[in-house]
Amino acid sequence: MAGEDWAEGEELLRMFSRHAHTIPINGNDVELLDTPAEFFETLLIGIGTAQRSISLAALYIGIESRAEARFIGALKAAAADPARPELRLQILLDAARATRPCRDQEGSISSTAEVLARELLLPFAGAQRASVALFQTPHSRTSIRRVLPPRVREVLGVQHIKAFAFDDDVVLTGANISGAYLSDRQDRYWVVRRSPRLAAFVHGLVADVSSHSFQLESTATGRGPTDAEAAPPPRAAAPPAPLGEEEGLSRGARRLLHLRHRGSAAAAATRGGPPAPGAGPGSYVLRPAPVGVNPSHTPAVFRRSLRYALLRRFVPGGAWGSTLDGAALRELDDLAPEARGGGDPAAPAAQDTAADTVILPTVQAGFLGLRQEEVCSLALLRRAAAAGGTRELRLSTPYLNLARGLAAALAAAPRLPLRLLTSSPEANGFWGSAGLSRHIPLAYAALEARTWRALAPPRGRPGAAPRVLLEYARPGWQFHAKGLWYGPSAPSAAGQAARGRAAAERPLPPCFTAVGSSNYGARSQRRDLEAQFLVVTRNPRLRAAMEREWAGLEAHAVEVGPAQLQQPARRAGPVVAGLVRLLKGFL
Repeated sequence: MAGEDWAEGEELLRMFSRHAHTIPINGNDVELLDTPAEFFETLLIGIGTAQRSISLAALYIGIESRAEARFIGALKAAAADPARPELRLQILLDAARATRPCRDQEGSISSTAEVLARELLLPFAGAQRASVALFQTPHSRTSIRRVLPPRVREVLGVQHIKAFAFDDDVVLTGANISGAYLSDRQDRYWVVRRSPRLAAFVHGLVADVSSHSFQLESTATGRGPTDAEAAPPPRAAAPPAPLGEEEGLSRGARRLLHLRHRGSAAAAATRGGPPAPGAGPGSYVLRPAPVGVNPSHTPAVFRRSLRYALLRRFVPGGAWGSTLDGAALRELDDLAPEARGGGDPAAPAAQDTAADTVILPTVQAGFLGLRQEEVCSLALLRRAAAAGGTRELRLSTPYLNLARGLAAALAAAPRLPLRLLTSSPEANGFWGSAGLSRHIPLAYAALEARTWRALAPPRGRPGAAPRVLLEYARPGWQFHAKGLWYGPSAPSAAGQAARGRAAAERPLPPCFTAVGSSNYGARSQRRDLEAQFLVVTRNPRLRAAMEREWAGLEAHAVEVGPAQLQQPARRAGPVVAGLVRLLKGFL
């Protein structure tokens, strides 16, 4: 679609490409799935047909349902398939979630780490067919992590990237692998086929983060630690071979790399010592990160090493400074100018002019001072605000606790039409939980009311754009879809005349969306490791599919206003009010 309509898309591309790599694709190779069942079937097909590489990144893989067992069984069958001798599997999960005790399908106490070690690693020990990496965010005060209950420990920060690659095909989503996500928890599911560049980017991303993660290893002699920090003191370990990154670095940067290498013997502090006796086959240990840095014992070195790896993969040359906060930016003084923007060869900045769609991967890691996704989102809001009401923004998040910068930008743009979609308390994934977790849905309801008071258009204010708050309220379903949609709010006068009255009453479909893991909240920006994929397209078929995707979510939503938000059932009692005050930055 060309002309005035696509001019906006071209401006978006110019704006985003200052901060992110561009990966051109054919929009006809993109399929948007509607249901968790379709998502599940697509994953199984990908696992069953990949010939070279399978890369999976998620917060967790569950072990409690038949669907989860079928998924793990498909991975095991792929690793055992003699007809695919070149196939390698790499799985990236969050360490706290993977080692958290839970009940398996038979009702026994186990964990994701134990099940994957038994089912996926033990049968292929020594064959190097599969690897499982468990990522832990860095915290200098490990005592906090130790005293928190396993489920609450995740508020400190998690590996939250969700992406799946099967050879040259990619699935982008916000979903994890569990019984609910594969049946009745609504998310978004983008399938990009025949895209070697995007697939290489995802395979490489999983490898980069995995290299900074604990390595799950099966052992038949005993159960390993149940937490990434519970390993005994290290055995001596030789430092790894040089990483080949010193070319082009300044003296300070080389010192950083030497410190990382030297620290590998000490960083083997995560190496499992003699395991506890009594456990049979299927137990596990957690081995050190391959790059030799430890997020708990040497958090500063860990942050520098991972920040450098993610900058090289995500951020183009010359743009590193624009995506870092002040403290992280000062550390760039240790890098020679020519080393500040190497970038990943799988995601070149050069744009294929024949492509009708461009994907720009972005990362958010506030704990590293790396804020690429936040920078791009704020740039979009500033452009939308300057459009004088001719553009419309749609934002969806299951957990409405917008980060301060995003909320301020929206509040400062009253002429920007906005449709905001979130979960009703009953569709929140924590609804019906036991213990302290049962208060979380009402805590988010309180945050929702507070957010909408700041964003709702003032009554009687001239020039204020229409704004609508929607809650997903599908009986028996949970809501987990997140992302941005952006495009014209109405055609121009010339466009109305050309399209006719009936067509002019319908806004043009969006030319931009963001799909991935971010919930756009304080936690997503500060504590978790997130990846968001920005999509700019002029492909009419894909734009229509993006419009249907939003319409499908909105079809199960109801509009809410002050009366609904102030219902007695939603009023925050002292426990909920305390949660909101204490944990607002963790939700």
